[in-house]
Amino acid sequence: MMVKEKKSLTVNSVLNVIKQLCVIIFPMITFPYASRVLGVTNYGKINFGQSIISYIALIAALGITNYAIREGAQKREHNSELSTLVNELFTLSIYSTIFSYIILGLLCFFLADLRPYTTLLIIQSMIVVFTTLGTDWINSIFEDYFFITIRYILCQIISIVLMFVLVKEPEDYLMYAFVSVSANILANIWNIYHIRKKLKIKLRFVEFSGVKKHFKSVFYMFVSSIATLVYINSDITMLGIMKDDTVVGYYSVSVKIYSLIKQLVNAFMIVSIPRFSNYIGNGKLDEVQKGLNSLFTFLILMIGPAMSGLYSLSSDIIFLFAGKDYIKATPSLQILSFAIFFSTLACFYINVVMIPFMKEKLILKATIISASANILLNFVLIPSYGANAAALTTLISEMLLVVFGIYYMRNSLELRWKVPLLISSLISIIVYFICQFVISLNLNRIQEITFSTFISFIVFLFITVPYLKMNKMKILLKK
Repeated sequence: MMVKEKKSLTVNSVLNVIKQLCVIIFPMITFPYASRVLGVTNYGKINFGQSIISYIALIAALGITNYAIREGAQKREHNSELSTLVNELFTLSIYSTIFSYIILGLLCFFLADLRPYTTLLIIQSMIVVFTTLGTDWINSIFEDYFFITIRYILCQIISIVLMFVLVKEPEDYLMYAFVSVSANILANIWNIYHIRKKLKIKLRFVEFSGVKKHFKSVFYMFVSSIATLVYINSDITMLGIMKDDTVVGYYSVSVKIYSLIKQLVNAFMIVSIPRFSNYIGNGKLDEVQKGLNSLFTFLILMIGPAMSGLYSLSSDIIFLFAGKDYIKATPSLQILSFAIFFSTLACFYINVVMIPFMKEKLILKATIISASANILLNFVLIPSYGANAAALTTLISEMLLVVFGIYYMRNSLELRWKVPLLISSLISIIVYFICQFVISLNLNRIQEITFSTFISFIVFLFITVPYLKMNKMKILLKK
């Protein structure tokens, strides 16, 4: 029998946020040591290789993960159907991985500049094949986020220990490359055992004819991921072309902080995709409506104050994370603080709502239009307004995704937003004045961030908890 116990969405969300925090923290531990020991040149080789492999990994993934989670969650109560689906998608992953390695081989063969990096790329590409074999999306189908989180933390700790033991001098950069992927290798080997022994799923290779029916949906998700990658990277690329490295440096800091916050907020939401996919697959549309309303209300209540706090404390946060030399990045981060509001809603509509409702074709359309608008506006605005223009185009792109999400789902989803938005606006205003008051006390920057965050959080709890209890939003508290 496969594992079927119902997991708490709240617990899953917390676990996924913890994992995402570890994704942020672990590199902060390894970077100072690795960059110092390897030296600028060899550390540059490592990062160059990783940039190449990131594209190879994207091709190998082929948009299968989100599709597999959605389709698998709908079938997880039906063992034979789920086993068939898993093996078909596993087979498709094998084909896409082989194709990605062919591309990598051709690049190394035909591009003379890449040939010296062949050994490094082979080592770093191990992450691609083991990710395919590990099929971690099966754990997401069963909402097994406790295992995912614990496994990630333990394997990363082992990898860090190996780095300190095995990487001692600049010539150890190939060993460092292996140590860097060792956490992924260990995690996926562990996962192969886990899904076989604990989840009772045996992976098998099936005939090519069995995977054809998945091509269309997977293709839409793959192209959407490509479009997203293009518009995420286009800001910095176009700033580099139209402006100078200094402007890129300032904006990169703003984007890094914005992206970290965005990842944490999205981690809270993403865990609900299997649950809502399962409800839709089993015809429990009332549960979907209730669950999405509860999640939407909580997000609205949360992101308004977060946006206000980030706007007010932008210079303090930049000083803390990047130093005083990057204070000029403050205006672009303040613009991006408004983008947090819309990027959260965009993730809600695109990932949490439209993927379970099988709207991948519309997702592709919305993503391409938003990406095109982003690139076009960058061409027009960056020459005059620099980094602030890049931040503004990101804000506009996220707004467009929200507009498309609302429009496409207008007949399928009815969300209660007026009262939550009013409460969120009230808290946001209070948070803004709290931050301004704390800043006026002329404390040091760490104290300003600490006191502002603590007082704002107390206000947030004082206002939102009674409202949530009054509306009996049990899906967030118990389910």
